[in-house]
Amino acid sequence: MSAATERKRAKFAAFVERHVAPHPTIRAVAVYGSVASGHARDDSDADGLLDDDPDSTWQTLGPAEAHDRLNALWEALVAGCYAVNSTWLPYRGRAARGLGSLDWSWPQDDLLTLVAAPGHDQQAHHRRAEALTAAFEALLERLRDEVDYGDDPIFAAFLRALDEPGRAWNMDEWNSRRRDVTA
Repeated sequence: MSAATERKRAKFAAFVERHVAPHPTIRAVAVYGSVASGHARDDSDADGLLDDDPDSTWQTLGPAEAHDRLNALWEALVAGCYAVNSTWLPYRGRAARGLGSLDWSWPQDDLLTLVAAPGHDQQAHHRRAEALTAAFEALLERLRDEVDYGDDPIFAAFLRALDEPGRAWNMDEWNSRRRDVTA
C-alpha cells in the first residue's frame, strides 16, 4: 500500500466521522477506486458511496426529500438497465416506455410502483423502496452473470463509466489531457 493511500484513507475516515456519521439515515459508507485498492497517489481523489435507510430518511428528512431520493434511485436503475442492453438512454421522461422493448429488463408487473410511490404516506414510500431494491438486485444479478462484469459489477461499471480517472498507472496522462481541455 502506498503512503499516499494511508494519508487519503485517514482523511476520508476523518471526513466520514465529521460530516457523514452524524446523519442518522446513513447505514454504510464504502470507499472504492485507488484509495480502496491501495494504489492512491498524492493527486488521487477518494471516491465513496453512501447507503441510507429509507425509513430513517422518511423520519429524519421528511416525506418530500424521502420521495426525492427514491426518484434518484429510479433514474440510476433505468440508466443501468439501458446500459446492460447497450442501448442509448432516451430523453428524460421517455425511458419507462422503452423498457419493455429491451432484450433484458426486470419483471414489468411492478413498473408503476418503481416509477412512483402508490401514495404519499410512509407505507407507500416503503413499498416503492422495496420494489426499487428488488429491481436493483435483479440488475446486479444480471451483471454478475455476464463474464464482462463478473463478481463485482458495480466496480466494473464504475471503471467503464469514466475516462480512467484515479488509476495510478495512468494518472499523469489523464491529468495532462484534462489540463489541455480546461486550458
